[in-house]
Amino acid sequence: FPIYVPIDQNKKVGESGEAPAVAGIEIRNWKIKSGKSRISSESECDLLARQLQEAATIFDETKTNTKRLNPPEIVYFHAFLTLNYSDGGFIFSFTAREALLEWADAHKYLLCSNPSTNESICNDYRGVSIKKSVDAKLWKSKNDHLNIRVKDEFNYDWTYSTPFVGAASINSSTTNGATTTTWQERDKSGINMAMLTDKSEPILMYDDILLYEDDMHDNGDVQLSVKIRVMPKCFYILMRLFLRVDHVLIRCRDARIFHVFGDKHIYRDLAWREANWNELNQLRLPNEVVAWTHDRCQALVGKLPLVELPSDLSQYSSVDIAHVIGKNDIT
Repeated sequence: FPIYVPIDQNKKVGESGEAPAVAGIEIRNWKIKSGKSRISSESECDLLARQLQEAATIFDETKTNTKRLNPPEIVYFHAFLTLNYSDGGFIFSFTAREALLEWADAHKYLLCSNPSTNESICNDYRGVSIKKSVDAKLWKSKNDHLNIRVKDEFNYDWTYSTPFVGAASINSSTTNGATTTTWQERDKSGINMAMLTDKSEPILMYDDILLYEDDMHDNGDVQLSVKIRVMPKCFYILMRLFLRVDHVLIRCRDARIFHVFGDKHIYRDLAWREANWNELNQLRLPNEVVAWTHDRCQALVGKLPLVELPSDLSQYSSVDIAHVIGKNDIT
């Protein structure tokens, strides 16, 4: 691959069914590629909707619990970031489809709200939960006051708050095909900030890939994006889910991945932050909607309080890829 040539952020890429605009670099046995794409077509959205419904559906011997999930309003179906070491020895990937399938899978554990039964309701699973807009809360309050009930109403997580932190798999002579990686918890971050902030090191590749977004029927904004920076000694990835439900909630979920070429570990830091709207004043943060638009709030999101991660995710972790690293690649 050539050394990265920046893509014009204002240029419409991948239109008329053509392939995504792809850039990449080869360095130290890593093949790193990224691609932006056009907005998904109607047929691609229909296909994705079927896949999401299948992922969220529970099949058992007595019944099939089918859950209808709609994809976000704008999905960049062919946008991607992949990092491939040693021709498939280790693969890291980030796509809208992977992120949304993990979001959909969590809905298996979010039970239908059925007031006529005493069935317990799970309102949160791996950070996927059902949030109401201010208008929806007012409508529900009115219905409750009038004693109106909707039978077997299922509300899905329309904020698309996926717990996805990247898909990683390893191929080696000791495994029969690709296997998912096991991330080991650490007591502190493995990210070398001094290396990342060393301005003497050139940036060989940079990209900012938008995977999906939705304005939630003018009730807010959600956006999932992933950024990649490659330097001569390392690479760094930031995947961010940003969510604003107007006058209800601000949420930011960051996954940071870092690797020094030749090191046997890849490091991952996770930070999930959020605050209810009525907490912003107490946190000395602005409570005007305009302050929390995606392009204006980058300096603010780090001031949101940290929240607990799902039990299967750790704040600091690493994965060992020593068995797929060649001797000549170890520094």
